[in-house]
Amino acid sequence: MSQNPFSNPYDLPEAVVPERTSVLAVLSLILGIVCVPFFGILAVFLGVIALFGIKASRGRVSGTGLAVTGIILGIVFSLIWGGCVGAGGFVLNMMTKQVAPAVGTMLTAAEANDVDAVRAGLSSSAAARVTPEAVAAFNDAVSAELGAYKRGPDSLGELIEQYGAVFGAMGQGGNANPMGNYSNAMPIPMQFEKGWAMAIIPINQQGGTAGGGQIPIDNIIILTSSGAEIVLVPYGTTLPAPTPDPSLPPPDAPDADPESDGESEDGGD
Repeated sequence: MSQNPFSNPYDLPEAVVPERTSVLAVLSLILGIVCVPFFGILAVFLGVIALFGIKASRGRVSGTGLAVTGIILGIVFSLIWGGCVGAGGFVLNMMTKQVAPAVGTMLTAAEANDVDAVRAGLSSSAAARVTPEAVAAFNDAVSAELGAYKRGPDSLGELIEQYGAVFGAMGQGGNANPMGNYSNAMPIPMQFEKGWAMAIIPINQQGGTAGGGQIPIDNIIILTSSGAEIVLVPYGTTLPAPTPDPSLPPPDAPDADPESDGESEDGGD
């Protein structure tokens, strides 16, 4: 008599289950490829869960390579976005905490016709070019166009809000690219009696300020929604020629030759 094959169910071969790809691994890869903030963190999270699921499936689920690739891409893009966000936050914080107060101090000094205080906030090269006449003309133009200076942005939220408001007003006024003529410059919205305007602040790349400050500001250009451009240090100004020292010989004068003087004296005898 043959043995009943169903007498011991544990002797039956395991059912063959078709292998499938982990959905979480696929999602991890997709989120890792899509370069969007915070997607990288989600890609790493889903990739790790997918690896645990693939290991627990005992070969029934595949996608280890997809999950690992998604984790790597997620980490890389998270680091890149983190660096970009950190750098952007540092620049915005510097603009609200350092540059805007320095510009406000110079605007207030210009209103008081305090040329020395204006020069103290500028870089050494710009301070040497600015004149009392330039400060007076700058203040007159700002006062006529915008009124007295009031304050700079109080927070990052207000800074970003006024960027949209002021640049939007400039665009409606026909100036679609107000920053097109200014490179290596910080745009900072400043509030005046008649409203907000954009102060363009070129920064000296070589550093150094006349008053020993931390921000080497080269100029202040005020742009308004009406299209006005008010400049503190006029373009094309040059340093005055140095005054020659009367105690020094002229640079083209030949040096006296004592030997020739001696010969002439001997010949005269």
